[in-house]
Amino acid sequence: MDDGASLLLIAFGVVAAVWLIALAALRPRQVVPVIAVAGIVCSRPSLIGERFPTLGAILLLIAAAFALFSGRGTNTFRTGWFAILVGLAYFWLLVHEAIVPNSEASLTSILLTTALPIILFWFIARDRGYLEQSIIGLTTVVVVVAALSLVSFAVGAIIGFGATHVANVPLGYSDRGVGLLLPGGFTYGGTLSEGFPRMLGLGREPGMGAIYYAWAFFAIPATWRHRSVLRWVVLLGALLTTQSTAGVALFTISLALWVVFGRDRIRPLVALLALGASAAIAYLAIFDTSFGVLSKLETTSYDERNAATLRGLEALQLNFWDSATTLPLSNVNLIAGVDAHGGPWLVILGVLLITALIRSGRQNPMTYAALFIALTVLASQPIIDTPAILIMLFICVASRPVRPAPELERLEPAERRSVTKSGSDGSRSATVQ
Repeated sequence: MDDGASLLLIAFGVVAAVWLIALAALRPRQVVPVIAVAGIVCSRPSLIGERFPTLGAILLLIAAAFALFSGRGTNTFRTGWFAILVGLAYFWLLVHEAIVPNSEASLTSILLTTALPIILFWFIARDRGYLEQSIIGLTTVVVVVAALSLVSFAVGAIIGFGATHVANVPLGYSDRGVGLLLPGGFTYGGTLSEGFPRMLGLGREPGMGAIYYAWAFFAIPATWRHRSVLRWVVLLGALLTTQSTAGVALFTISLALWVVFGRDRIRPLVALLALGASAAIAYLAIFDTSFGVLSKLETTSYDERNAATLRGLEALQLNFWDSATTLPLSNVNLIAGVDAHGGPWLVILGVLLITALIRSGRQNPMTYAALFIALTVLASQPIIDTPAILIMLFICVASRPVRPAPELERLEPAERRSVTKSGSDGSRSATVQ
């Protein structure tokens, strides 16, 4: 790491520490969600979490300890099933290790840096206020990172990426550098080549960065009273800069389904336009020669991913209980993971994903964030060591959209605000159904 990157990281750490101390003194109620959001951002598959995997678990443990001593109310009746299924999935890894010795590499690390953070955040989210503030905080962080990434990409495209590349930073995968572009965007790979670099956002790789952006896109209408089109535009632009074929295609499908089915009444014209736009983008994601699937058909990465998925399907039929491969990319997606962890791994997490979709509700925007996550981990991204992704999935099922209660929808806006204010507790959840 060069001196410039070291100074930037040290300065960031000092500013963060001073800000947290000031926050604890001025607004102690916000300390727990702030530390929780920091824990999520510092957990895998983020840039920071990949290089420092224990940091996120430590921060979430501190946040959970503060939440425990605060003695706030609980909200476990709605989300306890999520913690149980996550616990079962990782307990199966212990059983699988007993059935096939040495089959689960780094099992202790996975339990401490993946399963533990998820359970800790579930504990924090028992307090509805902490949960809602954490959602808003995480969404804000993702939007800010998206804005920095988008501006960095735009400036680099105009004046040259070499002119805005200031350093390589020790984040993400240890065997691949991460470039830092002014004013604050990260590139996949520290060495810039011809063409446009792939931007990372928060993710350790572009496909993971796309998950953060897509989740935040659907979280905005689910949590913010004032829906800013600018936030959506920034997230969409940043999503495109990742150049993630699967990310763009699956987001388009999820967005189209939200437009069509996320309303009280399905409108044929809106549905037709949404499906048409989705079909056009999906066509580009498949057939574009520089960006789409066809451009990757003859690459080593595509061949290895395809082979790993086929091995997972084969193991599902032939070695349901004791399959344990160590071949490359055995965890590239949930199906491929069967070859490494056995069929119960897929079954338990499959139940988790399906239940999350069912319980979220058709009109809840977060349902479509959960759909995007489910499609992504089934098709193109690993889930075994990604606590932040599972935490975002948990948020999808634990949160409820900010919208007027049914009995208030018939009132005029002024009357609605008056009734809501008189019955609220001063938090953002005053009109949560």
